[in-house]
Amino acid sequence: RRVSGASFVDDIIKVFIKNEEEQFSPFQHVQDIIEELEKTNEQHSALRREIDEYKQEQTSAEEAKDVKLNKLENSLENAKQDRKKLYEAGVNGKKAIETLSTRVMALYFRLKCNELGDDILAPGSQLTLNLQSDRKMTMFSGQQVSERDILNLMEKIDTRSKQIIQAYHRKSTTNKNSRRPTVFMSPKTFE
Repeated sequence: RRVSGASFVDDIIKVFIKNEEEQFSPFQHVQDIIEELEKTNEQHSALRREIDEYKQEQTSAEEAKDVKLNKLENSLENAKQDRKKLYEAGVNGKKAIETLSTRVMALYFRLKCNELGDDILAPGSQLTLNLQSDRKMTMFSGQQVSERDILNLMEKIDTRSKQIIQAYHRKSTTNKNSRRPTVFMSPKTFE
């Protein structure tokens, strides 16, 4: 102090403080950068978690959509199979009705039911004049045959069959001594 005086110590202190601040300033700057880096890493981690959660939600939504789509595709396939079965059943039913109609008509004419008088199949008349609203089922001789027509034919066949049986019974009772003829009808009889 004697040599330099009081002011020199103050200058040394100032220089020391200045040097200390200059050296501490980069250290403080590095500390600030480290803190900022840690905040950025935390933000990055939070964003990564949000992205992973969003991916998980999207994956779950896609899986649910796939499950629903598979159910709908299975339902569609089942509906197509049911439709095909119903179509085949309809075709088979139509064939059966056509066969039934043909055989009923053959039996009708074989038993000569058209000779009963009030014939629904009179020549020149429509097959069903009074049954316009009846549901048509099949074609016979170019005309449509309905359910009611078949039932009417079956009723005529029933009436005619009863007449034949009664006539046979009368004939067989009048000819008790005569031998009864054997009635043999093959399936070809009705074709």
